[in-house]
Amino acid sequence: MTEQEKLFDRVNFNSTFLDKSIGEAYKSNDTEKCIDKLIDHFRNRTSPKYFFTAGDLKKINDPDIIKDADDVMRHFIYGYDLGKEINWHHNPTENAQADKEWSWSLFRHIYWQNLARAYAITGDEKYAVEFISQFKGFAKAWPYDPAIGEDPLFGNSGGFPGHAWRTIESGIRIYTSWLPCLVAFRNSPAWDREAWIIFLNMIHDHAEFLSKRYSNHERSSNWLTMEATALFQMGLMFPEMKNAEDWKALGYKRVMHETKYSFDNDGVHMERTPIYHMTAATSFLQAYRLCKLNDIPVPPYALPSLVKSGDYLMKLVKPDFTTPMTGDADKNDLLARRSDEPTLYEGMNLSFDPYDLNEIRAYFRVLGEMTGREDFLWFATGRKKGHEPQGRNFAFKEPGIYVMRTGWSSNDSYLLVNGVQMERGEFSVHSHNDQGHAEIMIRGEDIIIDGGRFIYGNNNWKDWREYFDSTKAHNTLYVDGHRMGQVPSAVRHRGVRTYCHNFEEKELYQLIDISHNGYVYMDDPVYHRRKAIRLTGDIFVLDDQITGLGKSEHDFRLYFNFAPGDLTKDDAASWIYKSESGREYRYSSMINDGVSMSVLKGSEDPKGGWISYGYPVKVPAPQLWLSAKGPAPLRFISVISLAETKVSGKADLNRVELYFSGEKSIELKLDGEEDISVKLC
Repeated sequence: MTEQEKLFDRVNFNSTFLDKSIGEAYKSNDTEKCIDKLIDHFRNRTSPKYFFTAGDLKKINDPDIIKDADDVMRHFIYGYDLGKEINWHHNPTENAQADKEWSWSLFRHIYWQNLARAYAITGDEKYAVEFISQFKGFAKAWPYDPAIGEDPLFGNSGGFPGHAWRTIESGIRIYTSWLPCLVAFRNSPAWDREAWIIFLNMIHDHAEFLSKRYSNHERSSNWLTMEATALFQMGLMFPEMKNAEDWKALGYKRVMHETKYSFDNDGVHMERTPIYHMTAATSFLQAYRLCKLNDIPVPPYALPSLVKSGDYLMKLVKPDFTTPMTGDADKNDLLARRSDEPTLYEGMNLSFDPYDLNEIRAYFRVLGEMTGREDFLWFATGRKKGHEPQGRNFAFKEPGIYVMRTGWSSNDSYLLVNGVQMERGEFSVHSHNDQGHAEIMIRGEDIIIDGGRFIYGNNNWKDWREYFDSTKAHNTLYVDGHRMGQVPSAVRHRGVRTYCHNFEEKELYQLIDISHNGYVYMDDPVYHRRKAIRLTGDIFVLDDQITGLGKSEHDFRLYFNFAPGDLTKDDAASWIYKSESGREYRYSSMINDGVSMSVLKGSEDPKGGWISYGYPVKVPAPQLWLSAKGPAPLRFISVISLAETKVSGKADLNRVELYFSGEKSIELKLDGEEDISVKLC
């Protein structure tokens, strides 16, 4: 059977979406007329409705679009020159990290978006010619095989360089690239008959594949997000196909189920990491918008759930308009051209907006348009329009994420404490060993931050994956190298749960007080309680209390990963941190008997002193850790402040009395487990 015959066998020539003359040509066996009329139909049809038109693509204001497209034209993709002809089975990282994620990124075809935008702006056929050439090349290199994916572990068990038909890539490329490219290029003369036949057959193949291969929480939940929305969109946008109604119905059920199931009542995605939260929210929002445009009923919880997801992200954003790198996350920036700019490949800009390359900014804009809310508009425009959100402090107790701030300006201060709790039964692939992790931003500048994700485990750098996933790359307590929440016989599940003892703001202080069960399954269980306190004058105090049965000696370490800059010793118990902007801050340890301090910066062996703002990029940064050997109980008291702030006082296991002189003179007393007293001197 030829490709054209295969296509004819898949088209419903009785569809009300097709002109009767197409069906008549088919019935009369006039195949030339039939295929030409069918192609003409797809070039000019006005329904179903998509969420943008080719004309909308011209409205983006970005002078670098053409440069991006020209890089794709010369096959410079994800940091590598792929030569005159793209070899779709070649991975240029093979002699370095040998990372399958590079191939999987290639198979997602996000870079074709650049060709589509450049074509819409310039009308230059060279961009259409290149798109068609690459599309044909990919289809020839990776034809559909109905047996693909029968192995339940398919996609991760295969060898290097990785397979193009993992369900996640099969979904991503449809709704982020192929459908937008259809809108952009469909009237180009470069899109010839052969390319149309290949394209429509590949759409059919993808829909059939995704309808039968649904991950359904059997691996990371973000997979099913992409699978479900792609299947629904193919069913909706290609009603001319015989099986389209089945694809649409099945995809619709999956999307509408997961729009609620994947997000908790705080609006937080079940994987608890900002970039995968965005991946799920944007894909479901796209499906929701298509339903509304095409008069498809949606459940009453759909829009409120999506709005809640936006509320959460809005409240999480830091004063510099970036998101914290919780779990497997990069530094996504609302003010940057693209939200995932630091990332070389395996980026999370997994959506398409005709007016904006930054998916987070576009997400807030669309939510603002749909709801009329001024706070979403404020984020979408970088504080230029609308107004800031109400409130400053947010305790997301169900997912275990706690945020406090002094305000919403770019020079405000910010405190985040993670007590991340995975959904019960959810795979912990994208969560890190970070319970109790704290991030501090003082007056708009990062001081201590998450180390980031750097790289995944499908490569030769598994030791680096282990490091960035570990407690060492986070600002919290390390005990004997134990993986937090590790429960016997539970593979890839994270059993950590957090209790919030207090979350409050008073006139002179803000307080986040949590404890967790992350170190219970040790031969000698250990319990960690952290109080994170911000005093007026931007003085931050971290009180780490370690208790337990006290039967064994442990290797206790308290890690602090500073943003890139320099860390120099000031005296026996304090250090001066100088940021890249030149501003200086002080770290002081107030309980030092039996405690040693060590610093690494950009160290390969032992690994330490690195921050990764994007995949797979890392930069040197100071890492300080306090080390103590012995049984529980133990206590660390740490102070982070402006360099000119002086601290004195005394502290032990039972009581803390600290005095601060700087912009204001302050006294802090901590007595027992619960009592806190703060007053001006």
